[in-house]
Amino acid sequence: NTITNINASELGVTAGTVEASKAVTADASKNTNYDGGYILNEQGRQDHVANTMPQPYYRFDGSDDYIKGSDLTHFAGTQGSFSCWFKIPSIVSANINLFSSADEATDNYWFNFGMKSNNRVRVAQKNNDTATEVYGSTALIADVWYHYVVVSDGSAYTLYLNSIAESLTGTNDGDWFGDTDNRDNWMIGAQERTTIGEYFDGEISDVKIFNKALTAPEVKQLYSGASVPFKYKGANQTEIIASSNDRDFAGASNWANVNMATYDETGDLTVTSNGANQRARLPEANAPMNLGVAYRLKVTASSLSGDGFTIRDFDNVTFPDLNGDEQILQLADGANTFEFIYNNIAGDPQGGLLVRSDGTGGITLDDFSLVQIGAVAEYDGSGAGHGQWLD
Repeated sequence: NTITNINASELGVTAGTVEASKAVTADASKNTNYDGGYILNEQGRQDHVANTMPQPYYRFDGSDDYIKGSDLTHFAGTQGSFSCWFKIPSIVSANINLFSSADEATDNYWFNFGMKSNNRVRVAQKNNDTATEVYGSTALIADVWYHYVVVSDGSAYTLYLNSIAESLTGTNDGDWFGDTDNRDNWMIGAQERTTIGEYFDGEISDVKIFNKALTAPEVKQLYSGASVPFKYKGANQTEIIASSNDRDFAGASNWANVNMATYDETGDLTVTSNGANQRARLPEANAPMNLGVAYRLKVTASSLSGDGFTIRDFDNVTFPDLNGDEQILQLADGANTFEFIYNNIAGDPQGGLLVRSDGTGGITLDDFSLVQIGAVAEYDGSGAGHGQWLD
């Protein structure tokens, strides 16, 4: 990742404390974060209160300053949220960007959050079609810190300024990163298509990307910095493969043969292959998974012969382990248990299972089980009382 043309005098930190090597990561808490914490960790500071922005922050001069990266692993999906603080030194009279992701080879694929030339916050997107935008109703004031949040539920946007939802004008289609093809960069403070432009003039702090649509109470909590109650969800071991026939083949299942040499699901799933990359699979709707969530898959195998078989997702994509490292779910005779994180950013919908051959051979499978593991802390609105938060 690169920090370009932002010198020490333009930083709200002591000279020498910014390192261009600081990397962008995203963790299971659904926050995209910077290792150095100069942009993203501001809300956690003990001296943070609403509308009071202590250093650090980045100051962009509007002409050639930007921060750029190329790892798009976590900028995906068809819904999510964007959050940041910003301040402008003067009224906005041209389109400028807080955050963008685009294709550098053409002007046909891009997605950005920023301000429109009419001095309102906006979201704009183009996916090799007619460019669309939606913008808010509040005229921005110079030299005032604003908290800006964009939420997409996959079908529509909600734009918040200082936790208040804006009235919107334009095409409100909710398109997100996963709806924008061919992107090969992300930028803070500008946008790069065939050239770099739409430079931001002002200060930016506390940038966050979420792969979930934040609720209005969660947006308010981000703005206020308040301590709010959370509860853990998702660790109840509920079976995800809802149909018992898809698990034990006692009746007609939703599994289907793609190109296995033979396929029989009478009482169990028995397949043979006469080459590599032959497949049978269960659709995403029958084994749904969510990006960045950890799962445990169990399956019993027997009569394994030949070169072997593996398990992947419906789109033939492998599952990384719980540390995010690549792994191959190689089937063996007997009880098989695999733990993984679902990370197919191109999956739409996401999930599904696929049995794939390594070469010639055969296998019989039965007793599939898929559950979510671990726990995710989510905002618990039931603890909110009038004028107070209850822990």
